[in-house]
Amino acid sequence: MNIAQNVIMFGGVCYRYAHEKDADKVNPLEALTNGLVAAVKNFKVEDVNVVPPLVPRWMLWLTYPLVHSQVLTFFVKQGCTMERSITPDFQVPAASIQIFLTVSIILFVATYDWILAPLIRAFTGKSNAITSLQKIGGGIFVSAITMVLAGLVENRRLKVAQEFGLVNDPNVTVPMVIWWLIPQYILSGLALVLTKVGLQEFFYDPVPNELRNLGLSLYSSIFGKGDIFNVFLISVIQMVTSAGGQEGWLANNMNQGHLDYFYWFLAGLSAIELAAFLCFAKSYEYNNQGDAPM
Repeated sequence: MNIAQNVIMFGGVCYRYAHEKDADKVNPLEALTNGLVAAVKNFKVEDVNVVPPLVPRWMLWLTYPLVHSQVLTFFVKQGCTMERSITPDFQVPAASIQIFLTVSIILFVATYDWILAPLIRAFTGKSNAITSLQKIGGGIFVSAITMVLAGLVENRRLKVAQEFGLVNDPNVTVPMVIWWLIPQYILSGLALVLTKVGLQEFFYDPVPNELRNLGLSLYSSIFGKGDIFNVFLISVIQMVTSAGGQEGWLANNMNQGHLDYFYWFLAGLSAIELAAFLCFAKSYEYNNQGDAPM
């Protein structure tokens, strides 16, 4: 059982449900029928007009899911090549270092809710401390910094492998401790908190109640299309960089590849996406009066 499950279980003990009076006397089928009828009555054809503008916005966000995909793939592959011994008889599994991602998510969410948000509200006087676009923009910026840092760590790992003559051995452990990866996991947690929360708010809030499932579907599909494009991008980059008999950036033998170049390439894509996002944010108008453009 991981940390996130423990936090949910702990919160469940304190959670209280709001029961309507005489709720046990309501027929579930009747309640469902009444709810559907009410939804149909309240639905307006004009509400559908909210959906088309969301589609180009949905297409705008592509780079962040690419960056997030590396946390569960190449970050782990990096760790597999590094020194993971705690005792002579025990090695930390490379994938287990993802616990720092989970811990950072919990800490950043708690810090924002308990400390930052009240301070920002007191300073700005707005009920919504940080707008959804500000969260998304901050997340894209942090994800770009994460890729720059990950590239620097990988560049350092390659130099250590060269110094010890380990380039041609893909199964050898590079004498560089796995804890070097912790900062990029922590920054990935911060980027995830900002971007995912911001995107969910962005696609959920402006959509009418009757169409909010569609808004959440658009939000969720952003990460699905990102994973698909990630596979395509990796294939293309490896094909291009391995032309002429070269090992390529993403070679099976990481000591002969250049994963650092790939990380910096993603950082560049993130910078381009951030610039496009800022242009979009300047002209965006919130439906909710409590929010304000960036």
